[in-house]
Amino acid sequence: MLYLHMLKDDPYMLENKYVIVKRTIKLRAFKTNEEIKILTIEGNLKVPKGHYVVVGIFGEIYPSAPEHFERKHYSVDDKDSHIDSVIGTYKYKHEKDPDCVEFSKEDILGWNVYKVRYMELIGAEAQEDLIIDSYMGKQHGKKGDFIIINNKNYFYICNRHVFNHTYDIMKKIKKSD
Repeated sequence: MLYLHMLKDDPYMLENKYVIVKRTIKLRAFKTNEEIKILTIEGNLKVPKGHYVVVGIFGEIYPSAPEHFERKHYSVDDKDSHIDSVIGTYKYKHEKDPDCVEFSKEDILGWNVYKVRYMELIGAEAQEDLIIDSYMGKQHGKKGDFIIINNKNYFYICNRHVFNHTYDIMKKIKKSD
């Protein structure tokens, strides 16, 4: 089991790194006005006030720090997104904490629509099961999931199935790069 601490460990030291690009899909998100807790693929996570709650392409919900969300997405004046038909359908494997917020489909359809900007990132394929300890809580991942690296102090787990449908691998990073 690999254990990474967001403020202590350097994700750039990981093996099996790739240059990746997130596909330019339209999704829904809202900015929190208070700290909340949500159930994600990676477990129960805290979302600090001012952070975003996002719905992914399979209806999964995840948090995003404002500086990273706003750098990677822009608001569009559309009424529909690519994820509207899957809202509320994702089946989580983790047990939900009783203090997690639940969102109805009607709630989510009222959130703003954003489009992903073209941007190259670094992703590392996990060679074993892993846990990332972050300010939002512990994120649990499996061998084959990807660690998306925004910078040395902000990285997160992306489930392999979700990764395959939302990112493109541009090239493998050689050890000498």
